Amino acid sequence: MMRKIYLNLSFVLAVAAFMAAGLQAQIRYVDVAPGIGTLNEAIAGDTTATGERNDPLNTVYRLQRGPEAYYGLTGSISNDGFPLTIMAAEGDGARPFLQPRVVVDESSRAFRPKGDIRLVGLHVTNLDDLGGLNDRILRCSEDNIKIYAEDCWFDKASQSFIRTDNPGQSYFLTDCVISNIGEPGDPNNGRGIDDRGNDIDTVYMKNCTWYNVTSRVIRDDGGTIKYAHMENNTLVNVGQMGITFGPIEELNIFNNIGVNLGFMPKDDDDGWIVFSADSVGGMAPRVNMYLNSIYLDSTKLVPWLNDTTTVTPLFNPTLLQALLDSGTLMYNFNMSVEFTDGPPFPDSMLIYHYDPAFDVANAPFWEEPAIPGVGEGGNGVYHLDVPYDFGYVNNKAFVAALDGKALGDRNWETDRGDFVPVDFEDPQDRLFWWQFANAGDAPENMAIIPNPDKSGINTSDHVMMYNVLPGADPWAGAFSDAVGYMNFTQEKHHMEMMVWKSKVSNCGLKVEQGGTVTEVKVPNTLTGEWELVKFDFSNNIGETLTRLVFFPDFPDARTEGTTVYLDNINIITSPAGGVETAEGKLLKVYPNPVRDQLVVDYPGMTYLVVRDVLGKVVRSANLGALDHATLAVEDLSEGLYFVTVGTQSGSVTAKFLKR
Repeated sequence: MMRKIYLNLSFVLAVAAFMAAGLQAQIRYVDVAPGIGTLNEAIAGDTTATGERNDPLNTVYRLQRGPEAYYGLTGSISNDGFPLTIMAAEGDGARPFLQPRVVVDESSRAFRPKGDIRLVGLHVTNLDDLGGLNDRILRCSEDNIKIYAEDCWFDKASQSFIRTDNPGQSYFLTDCVISNIGEPGDPNNGRGIDDRGNDIDTVYMKNCTWYNVTSRVIRDDGGTIKYAHMENNTLVNVGQMGITFGPIEELNIFNNIGVNLGFMPKDDDDGWIVFSADSVGGMAPRVNMYLNSIYLDSTKLVPWLNDTTTVTPLFNPTLLQALLDSGTLMYNFNMSVEFTDGPPFPDSMLIYHYDPAFDVANAPFWEEPAIPGVGEGGNGVYHLDVPYDFGYVNNKAFVAALDGKALGDRNWETDRGDFVPVDFEDPQDRLFWWQFANAGDAPENMAIIPNPDKSGINTSDHVMMYNVLPGADPWAGAFSDAVGYMNFTQEKHHMEMMVWKSKVSNCGLKVEQGGTVTEVKVPNTLTGEWELVKFDFSNNIGETLTRLVFFPDFPDARTEGTTVYLDNINIITSPAGGVETAEGKLLKVYPNPVRDQLVVDYPGMTYLVVRDVLGKVVRSANLGALDHATLAVEDLSEGLYFVTVGTQSGSVTAKFLKR
């Protein structure tokens, strides 16, 4: 699928700095036709009669889009001492495809930057036209240069995506895909950014997707990083390790999804770590690492674990201590996220390296889908777009980010799924419930704990404990946006919740966001044991809502504190023939739909009120204490109405449709 590209402020500011000296000048476009060597020639020949560059600060080499936009590179694209910008023309067509060509028996890597370079909207491979694989896509060979890439797909290299030859360089990657770095038969040589012992100024990465990397995304070889920022990235299938920052001054890493990072088991003598960061000059790194989901499908590793091989540790001691000191360790997740159409798990890598009967020298390359032909959405030569879809449907990951939105690269389509019963069996569930109105909302007053009483109807292992403080508001509770789509229908418009309380008082559920805000309070009838309480959400029939709120103890006025245990919140099949109240009675409203006479049955009705969808009262009656009432409705306009009946013990509401 085509990715949706987010324009982000940080990248705009970086590009603005790149072109700051030329803000008053008009951009000069050099349109480059597809072909073999056309881009090399356009850049090399863009000089004055005396050999000076033609306004390089304001020049953009613009490439065509589409299935025929093939640019064969007859040598590495390089810029010795001048800034270089290459971008695709505007539009939705396939990215221009840049591929090294074999010239006199060999090909060259795609880029050898020796000045600032900006790449936008390109599809770059390091696999040449004869099937040879070059080592690095960008080999950066000058001090203090900056590399900017936006909406690019960099695919296939034998050694690394970026190699750092000189100190002080900075890399800004946004909305990019980096894939198939390294050869599965040689996991030591598949590195995303390889510092080669050089100091790096900045690594900035946002809304990028990495998949199929044999060794690691960042490889430290002794250099120091001043600042690294990783936000909303998706990283999948990284073999030996995940990201080894090495000595680093400041690290911000949040809202990312990592799936199968460091999936290769480590031998006893291997120093492999999934995430590592080290001190600089004795100063511990400043680390903000939170709201990341890091998941490893350990079932794939089980056949290869033995006395000498183990699962690779997640953090090195320095990074672990930094996370403990900042208190952010607990705010990272371990969620299994299933992608819409993700790449397969590369179990072949495990076979290559741990099966003694396999010849590693004959290890094939990464598994990929077949290239679509002409008429099948492709050109039969190369993939016009990334052949996988890293979108997902996940109730938690969809809302887990710092801004309440989706984790991972947001260029892929994500969504929440249908409502899933809330059973509090996963300790991570606590992170998706937000406490409110509880006299300061201290975290220790709401926690998932072992079930304190398995003697009754609730034999679950874990429940939610809510300690309501004496100074809490009557409506103290918690809400979650991670429960999925709550669809209320004529057949299913009731919810239930198990409660364990030491006193009789109202508890409640409330639904919000996407439909009518409805709050239902029902008292428990038992104390000192689990009880199943039901709540009527007939007001929400035909609606879909996404926020669920619970109230463990909801008195008219708070006079004391109490501890309540909650569990097993679910949407259930509603009783046939009416609306069930806490007392087990049925409010019957029929016929429904109705044309002229509406019959209402409920024990002990003292009054009756009919409202339209805007809340306007269109009928009302005092009934004394009737069990049966007939209401004339022939003059009402067609549409949806709500009838509320009151008794001495409370009120209950049902919907009816006027034809």
